[in-house]
Amino acid sequence: MHRSVIVVPFAVALALSGCGKKQEASASGGGEAAGGNVASGMAAAAVIPDAGLYEIKMDLIDMSMPGMPAGMAEQMKKSMATARVTKSCLTEADRADAVKKMTKGAENGACKYTKYDVIGGKVDARMECDMGDRGTGTYTMTGTITRQGVDMTMQSDQKSPQMPGGGMSMKMHLTSTRVGDCKG
Repeated sequence: MHRSVIVVPFAVALALSGCGKKQEASASGGGEAAGGNVASGMAAAAVIPDAGLYEIKMDLIDMSMPGMPAGMAEQMKKSMATARVTKSCLTEADRADAVKKMTKGAENGACKYTKYDVIGGKVDARMECDMGDRGTGTYTMTGTITRQGVDMTMQSDQKSPQMPGGGMSMKMHLTSTRVGDCKG
């Protein structure tokens, strides 16, 4: 099994999983939250899913790419329409790595959290990224996270001169559920 299949979704979930934290970025968009740096707060208070074997399901809810030929857009939607279900092991080492990756990602300069609200396991967050001449992206995540799994809806809106029609929008639903211990 590929660990990256589970680490990436958990890294997203970890980025949103501070216990009872509600932070919004300053009006300057500098990534500083009312209670201090968002990434530091996330790492300090992260609810990290338990190590174990997880079943991960990703569903494409909606996708649009203005300017893409209709046939090609439909073909992409069709190929992604079937839910992707995988099983993967989250080890103790993966858990530690995910916190490091999440903290680095939030402080990398290209992306800043403009909203980070996690209270009672409920998540509502927004990240904005500026990749210079490659474009911009806005990513919203809502849902829940527990030590036994994640239930998250993610919306991605990207604008790029390199994409047909100048951009792309995608909405996905991710669930991960701990189904037992890792084998081997």
